[in-house]
Amino acid sequence: MSPEEKTLPVRATRLIGQLSEGDAYHRQTAAEELASLGFRDVRIQLALENAASDDPEKNVRDAAYEALVMLDYRQGTAEQRAAVVRERLSATGKAAVGIKPLPQKVQKLLDRLKATDPYQRQTAAEELSALGFKDARVRVALEAVEGSDPDKNVRMAALEALVMLDYRQPKARR
Repeated sequence: MSPEEKTLPVRATRLIGQLSEGDAYHRQTAAEELASLGFRDVRIQLALENAASDDPEKNVRDAAYEALVMLDYRQGTAEQRAAVVRERLSATGKAAVGIKPLPQKVQKLLDRLKATDPYQRQTAAEELSALGFKDARVRVALEAVEGSDPDKNVRMAALEALVMLDYRQPKARR
């Protein structure tokens, strides 16, 4: 079955259309929402590539590029994706131009994922899971922790959070 024969979710189809119409705010929002859906499809990739290269507004181009990174179409590893997000954030933790700021509670939990105490990192991952807030930046941070944290319990908490937030499929029990 070719990619064109697969049916995209209605929301994804609407967001693809929104990427090329309306004002800059709506186009930027469409790119951000496509990233947060986490759905990979060649039609989504092409629409984001077009927006990243051809949109007249820089904030829309940046959001489309960030969506491509979050969806693994650019820079393949979780650590590389996390580096892109970190570069776009200011030192104060506020969002750089073109990125909506995260709710304060979510930002504090993301900051705790970098704590020196493994228990703090583990509980931050667990609380992010319980909060249920889905955002590409949360996904990237959890993937970075899951892939590289020195503490096994922290890695497991991050993996469980990714599953609970529907960014990963649970492993089948035997």
